[in-house]
Amino acid sequence: MSHFISIVNWDKSPISPSNLDNIRQSLPHHQIISSHPYIAFAVASDTQIAISNNSIAIFNGYLDDNSLSGKNPADIALQAYKQSADTFTKDLVGHFACVIWDDDQSKLIAARDLFGVKRLYHYHTSKRTIVSNDFHHILQLAETSLTLNEKLIKAHLQGDGRFWLTDSIYTEIKPVPPRHVIAFTDSNQAQKAYTDWHVNPQLHRDKISYIRQFKDVYWDMLRRYTHSTTDVGIMVSGGLDSSGLAAMLYDIRASISSEVKLLSTITERFQTADESEYLLTLAEACSDWALHTHNLDDMDYSKPRVMQGEPASPFSVMMLRARIAFAKAQGGDNLFYGTGGDMVMLQNVASKISLWMVLPMMQKLQETPYIMRAMSGVIPFTKQVVRQFIKRKYTVPPVDYVRNPLTLNTKTDLEIYNAVQQVILAPLLGQYTHALTMLDTLADEQDINLRLPYLDEKLIRFMMSVPASQHIYKGWGRVLQRRAMKGILPEKIRQRWTKAVADEMLTLYLSREKLLELADNSRLVAYGWVDSNRLIDSINRFHSGEKYLLLHLMRFDEIERWLQQHDK
Repeated sequence: MSHFISIVNWDKSPISPSNLDNIRQSLPHHQIISSHPYIAFAVASDTQIAISNNSIAIFNGYLDDNSLSGKNPADIALQAYKQSADTFTKDLVGHFACVIWDDDQSKLIAARDLFGVKRLYHYHTSKRTIVSNDFHHILQLAETSLTLNEKLIKAHLQGDGRFWLTDSIYTEIKPVPPRHVIAFTDSNQAQKAYTDWHVNPQLHRDKISYIRQFKDVYWDMLRRYTHSTTDVGIMVSGGLDSSGLAAMLYDIRASISSEVKLLSTITERFQTADESEYLLTLAEACSDWALHTHNLDDMDYSKPRVMQGEPASPFSVMMLRARIAFAKAQGGDNLFYGTGGDMVMLQNVASKISLWMVLPMMQKLQETPYIMRAMSGVIPFTKQVVRQFIKRKYTVPPVDYVRNPLTLNTKTDLEIYNAVQQVILAPLLGQYTHALTMLDTLADEQDINLRLPYLDEKLIRFMMSVPASQHIYKGWGRVLQRRAMKGILPEKIRQRWTKAVADEMLTLYLSREKLLELADNSRLVAYGWVDSNRLIDSINRFHSGEKYLLLHLMRFDEIERWLQQHDK
């Protein structure tokens, strides 16, 4: 596991033997590097390190640049920093967490990739700074008692995940925000974004040109992601994201040297999540590659496991841990995972509605018959989209069991972007940031290199430059992706508009008995942040058929279980 810890005592007092012992106990297989008695870096054997004249760079992650193949990313980061401390991150294209000790200026630098795919946290006081990619290690080394972050917890329970970008479950521990660099000194910390999301104005080109460009960008991404790997596993589900990933890679298989396996976890017990017919269709299309499956039907939902780091849904943790462990058991070290595709390719309900509203008037009128016909469930615009559009409800009703709920500002700094750019960035820079923490943590746990191709900067910037008319057409979402995959992805999948859902599994997991037991011993209730009676009423209403409460109760389960295990 590529864990690392950086400690700097700004008063130049030596790092105490007890602290070093703490590190050694937490990280028994790690190497401790110290350029001064008041500085310590603990790094795993597979963490990239570079040292030059007492300056040190620690790098975890990967760079997606073919020209840098075989080079030490930590060396690249340190050299780039020495050449230009203000712009060194421009050479770090990929998913990474990086820490640099600048010995000349007595400064500690922390940088993180565009989306925060790789974790990175800091704890900073006038006396000490600790930076680590593992939240749990900072908890062990922090010298003061920590305060639970009421603002973040309440916002999360209310369904707003934007604070995970800048806050953690404890107010004193902060994540390094995605696409940011922080410079720590003895007197302060200076934080700045190293890039913005402005893209070229939307270009008015013909359909064929957009399709060709999409393919080129997608294929370029796949070649970059496979250029230095000898084996690749692709976790497929039968949906458009993962199947498209496999089919597009299969289309250029002659130009890659990687051995590829199709991997899938399946269920026969839960009909809404059964993807077997689509998986068989994909396996037939990618006939050179074997499909390996693992059945999840014997999963024990009565024993949810809570992560050591920040809270994450125990249900999601169980499912993802099973998938990654299965992939690792197949002998692979590199796993492609299609998460994020529905956000980048604009599939979700809010995206469809937002895009319909900004279409050119002529196309908007052309879409109207499809919206009307969707009321009968005939075409992909779906009854759900239409109902939400008519009622102007783009989200489920708000949670009502949070005491003194936050008044959340609906305005964000994304308002400077156009509609297409907003609907891409809003989920990626909100709740999804929290999910990425879980993905990275569990991949480290299994010592597997998890790649998220849809979170590729070039791909996303291209999708942000494409006008709404290329994202939605005749009731369909993800139009450009579907058009580009014609003849590459089987039609059964390419024209699919249904989606596997885990609602049946979640309902089983969120049993009335388990939720009521959590409520009876609730730390959130004890803190006065959740009303016990309203919470129990929500649990009863959920199990009486009000399924829109599922996500609300999943978030309660997520925070509450973590608190009951960690907040003693």
